Parts: sequence; structure tokens; C-alpha cells
Amino acid sequence: LAVDQVLSGKASGFAVGWDVGFLYKIQPTSLLSFDYHSRIIKKLNGTSYLNGQSPTSTHIFQPMPNIISLNFLQIFSEEWLASIMGRFI
Repeated sequence: LAVDQVLSGKASGFAVGWDVGFLYKIQPTSLLSFDYHSRIIKKLNGTSYLNGQSPTSTHIFQPMPNIISLNFLQIFSEEWLASIMGRFI
């Protein structure tokens, strides 16, 4: 695209994935959790316009990676807790 060209568009789509997780109580006030979120590929369909010209049908496949999360939770009192999470993509 040249600098003075305008590309615009609109697209929508839907995808389904799944998650699984485990929670382990290390002590009554310390918890450790592990979560896995599956990889999905979102299919987007829509219309794009270049410089306001007639519309072009657009199909985009947007991959979303699998994610693994590890979380540590510490309960200090009924009012306070702290959580540290790491995500691996």
C-alpha cells in the first residue's frame, strides 16, 4: 500500500477452545494452581475497502496459541491475599 492509500474493513468470527486446571492446597493458607488453555484458530469473515472502492470479501485465520498458567496464592487473613501468576505461551 502506498502512503496515501486507506484500507478499512469489518470482520467478525467465532472460535471454541477448552481449558483444564488443577488446584493443590500446599498448606491451609497456601495454594498452587496449574491451568492449560487450548490452542484455537479463529476464522474471521468480513469485507474490506481500499480507498472507498467496491468491497472485497475478506477471510482471515487468526491463530491463538495454547497457554499454560502457573499460579501461587498466599492467604494472609480473611481480608488479604496475594497471588503471583506466570503464563507461558
